[in-house]
Amino acid sequence: MSVRPILIWPSAKLSTPSKDVPVEDFGTAALQVVVSDLHETLEHAGGLGLSAIQVGIPYRVFVTNIYGEKHTYVNPVVMSTFGTPVPFAEGCLSVPGVFETVDRFNEIIVSSKSVEGEDELRQLDDVEAQCVAHEIDHLDGVMFVDRFGRVKKDIIKRKVAKALREARRAR
Repeated sequence: MSVRPILIWPSAKLSTPSKDVPVEDFGTAALQVVVSDLHETLEHAGGLGLSAIQVGIPYRVFVTNIYGEKHTYVNPVVMSTFGTPVPFAEGCLSVPGVFETVDRFNEIIVSSKSVEGEDELRQLDDVEAQCVAHEIDHLDGVMFVDRFGRVKKDIIKRKVAKALREARRAR
């Protein structure tokens, strides 16, 4: 296992939709290494979720660690949403130092596969639903900052640049 570098927005790779993990990759050591690296990178970075595209791997895979519960999602699909979207304060490991309000459904049902290729179905709410929706957006090439206008994006770019400068000084 290893900690991989996380791509920082506005990296063009983050806008690239990810491809489904092929059937022949399920249960392989290569897929397990990707998932293990994602979990280790997420733990090191201190976030709630991390998608493979955020470390430069264009596969539909992401991991979460919410309230100490780790989950892996391979080829996830939102099957259902409930209610109306509600505002959540949201951040992203690829957009360091920025938290903004994003409207997300408070309850969703997600279908995915395990690393071994077994079907999984999860009904999620609150923070878990928000996090999973955020990560699925990554897999679709959508960043949470894409939900904002040009002026707000420019402000966010300056915040990211400042956060990166401060991180370099702290080293």
